[in-house]
Amino acid sequence: MKISKTISWVMGHALSEPYPQDGPCAHLHGHNYKAEIRVAGAIGDDGMVFDAADFNALKDWVNVYLDHRMMLRDNHPLVQALDRQEQSDQIKYVLNDILKVMNWGIVSVPFNPTAENLAILLATRTATTMGLSGQIAHIGVTVWETDTVSAIYEVANSAMGYPAFKDYSPMTLWQPAKGSTA
Repeated sequence: MKISKTISWVMGHALSEPYPQDGPCAHLHGHNYKAEIRVAGAIGDDGMVFDAADFNALKDWVNVYLDHRMMLRDNHPLVQALDRQEQSDQIKYVLNDILKVMNWGIVSVPFNPTAENLAILLATRTATTMGLSGQIAHIGVTVWETDTVSAIYEVANSAMGYPAFKDYSPMTLWQPAKGSTA
């Protein structure tokens, strides 16, 4: 038996190395993302595979870390510039101006923020955020970056947990440095 939940969010991103920096996805841009999260397993004594209300924890996580954010790999030049203490006044002005518009909503992650990696991330969060039990046999996630392009990630549970999941947590949510004028 399978149950599913569809969630949507708006997010900007850009790809950094090893993606070619003259490619179109290296530029800051955004998408209206949609994801379908599927959980499969045996029906328990309570008559459910999984309490669908628990999907709210995942939606809350998406609202905090993904919705209306700019996700960049930790090696992206903008993230590296924010990380440096010795910024020139001109760079500080440009970065603060841009980040002020984005309300400091930059999320730094250790992977390129592709639909494929977002599908893995959401599968991992599905397992960890919702505390899935041994009765869950399978998790599937489809992430649509556009109306016509999606990435699908499927993983089976094992008795020892979720060995196929990559551990991408914790994600770093950028905040202005103490004493910043932004």
